[in-house]
Amino acid sequence: MTKLPTARLREQSNQEKLEERELWYKLVVKIIRWKDQALCLGITRATDKITTEEWNTYHQGIVKINTTKTQEIASVAKQSSTVGDCFWASGPSQ
Repeated sequence: MTKLPTARLREQSNQEKLEERELWYKLVVKIIRWKDQALCLGITRATDKITTEEWNTYHQGIVKINTTKTQEIASVAKQSSTVGDCFWASGPSQ
């Protein structure tokens, strides 16, 4: 039985996202190891050095994550203040 084109596209998209996340995690681990070795041990091996491209990818990813989290926090805070305003506007129950 053949898969529907949309199912194949979805599966392919999911696989691409999985591979992208895996590359991101590997880069983050490499950055952490690089920072730890440079700070704690004062040494860096040539294989652990970060290229300009890797650093830019890491930086863009971190900025994207921080922006997304800030927007989520602001949204939750706005919803919370709206709920609180409604509660206090009606007054405490007797």
